[in-house]
Amino acid sequence: MLTPQRLGLVPGLTGSQIQTVLEATLREADLRPVFALVAIGAEAASPHGGFGGEAKLTAEDLVLIDVGYVTSCHICDAIIGQH
Repeated sequence: MLTPQRLGLVPGLTGSQIQTVLEATLREADLRPVFALVAIGAEAASPHGGFGGEAKLTAEDLVLIDVGYVTSCHICDAIIGQH
């Protein structure tokens, strides 16, 4: 069961910090992360990443989250964009 208190996307967070919370949340929901990509700002233009994950989020940034995970019997891929 997921807990209602989760780190929100607030200015100052890095992509790596957001990714860490995302992966922990998936594990808490009994899902196995296969990959988790978080790209901020201009980095979001490259949907497959390749960045260090250290860009800091500002209030104006676009955030791209691409995550793959395994449930008990399915492999899933989800893309989430927020601006």
